[in-house]
Amino acid sequence: MALAALLYSVIRVPYGLLGINVLFGVGFTATLTIALAYLADVTSARERSLVFGLITTAMGLGFALGSLLGGRVAASSGYPSAYVIALVGAIAAFGLAWRGVPDQPRPTRLVGPGMPSWEQQLGIMLANPVILAACVGTILSNLVFNGLIVTFVPIYANGLGIGQALIGSLFATRALASTFARLPAGALGTIFPGYLVMLAALIGSAIVAFALPQSGSATVLMLLLMVEGVAYGLYLTSGQTTVAEHADPSSRGAALGMYMAAASVGDSVAPFFLGIVADRLGIITVFYVVGGLAVLGVIVMARILMGRRVETAGVSQEN
Repeated sequence: MALAALLYSVIRVPYGLLGINVLFGVGFTATLTIALAYLADVTSARERSLVFGLITTAMGLGFALGSLLGGRVAASSGYPSAYVIALVGAIAAFGLAWRGVPDQPRPTRLVGPGMPSWEQQLGIMLANPVILAACVGTILSNLVFNGLIVTFVPIYANGLGIGQALIGSLFATRALASTFARLPAGALGTIFPGYLVMLAALIGSAIVAFALPQSGSATVLMLLLMVEGVAYGLYLTSGQTTVAEHADPSSRGAALGMYMAAASVGDSVAPFFLGIVADRLGIITVFYVVGGLAVLGVIVMARILMGRRVETAGVSQEN
């Protein structure tokens, strides 16, 4: 991620961004996936939801600080200066992790005699309706956040005459709202089933997607972004916790990796197609398309989870 930030600050060829984006995406995904798998291994099931809420809160604080600093520095000194700050932050984080993260206290056997192959593990995980529903949901959650909010809201806001610094402040406020929701989301996970929190979060995201193009006020945009931030924070924490709890300990890292891979569909693939929609039908249409897809995702998740409840009820009656 540090190397990607350095390259972002010096690149002058647009197509060069493709390779840098791959580098950054691999670094970010690998860091987060391994961190979540590590925490799932070293925490008990009772405390795991709160611990996941804590790490996602830390992520949100970083996003808020990055949005605030990045927007102001980019407006005053240019984009390369903002990436230099990111470079310094990544190097500092590397030093902290190198010195502060202890070795894993107990080994997890990933391969060996009698262990399922990677393809078999993938099939087992996809056969679990809870993990499958969480993966469907994270595609939609990231579609709303990275596909719509990050990609098109700045363009929409700029068209309303909102400046770069204020846009950065809007995103920083959204990130703080998302951050403050994540630790309570971890606490909710100890009270309510994770899938209920996930469904509620996606419904909130869908409502925001439909409501955003109805307003031309920076204040209303900020409030809607805060609501979406809370919904995203709820889903992020509950989704990761749910996958970690329902995955087999020997393949928990693979399950979280699959979950992150599903999220990347909403992060990377969806914006490309949404860009085509924006070119052909206008940027306002993108908001309605994303809102409709979020509603469809809620329906699909509910059907998957209802099938699991019917199956579970059938097993209980047999016993």
